[in-house]
Amino acid sequence: SLQYFLRSIERICDPNYCATPEDIIHLQQRTIGLDQNEVVFGDLTIDLVDTGGQKSERRKWIHCFDGADFVVFCVNLAGYDLTLWEDHNDNQMQDALTVWDSLCRSKWLGSSTFILLFNKRDIYEEKILHSDIATHFPVRVLLIVHATNTC
Repeated sequence: SLQYFLRSIERICDPNYCATPEDIIHLQQRTIGLDQNEVVFGDLTIDLVDTGGQKSERRKWIHCFDGADFVVFCVNLAGYDLTLWEDHNDNQMQDALTVWDSLCRSKWLGSSTFILLFNKRDIYEEKILHSDIATHFPVRVLLIVHATNTC
């Protein structure tokens, strides 16, 4: 996130700077298209497919559904007061939860196991001090967020 790198500006501007694992974790890049990787754990092979979340990218998801045993769906926890970059009328988190609901009900993913993962918790923890989530979401969503924060 920008704040992380601003706090580290002196270190990063050093002529001998070498990125740390934490620097790499804080990098953000929007996924365009499909990014497919194969991970092997002994006899187990996992095909990981990262799809772009933008509305224009969602039509490509259907190509990933065939044979998907698991669907890990990431929701930006700090997106509760942000809009989509492609449609400033739609709230990021509400849109993500709507997509989550439609995936869970999809006939194409009927035998898949679903995992809902809230990410960007560090940004959320700073933001919630200044922007009240209750002004954006009903109680049922707040309970999910609270449960996420206690893990």
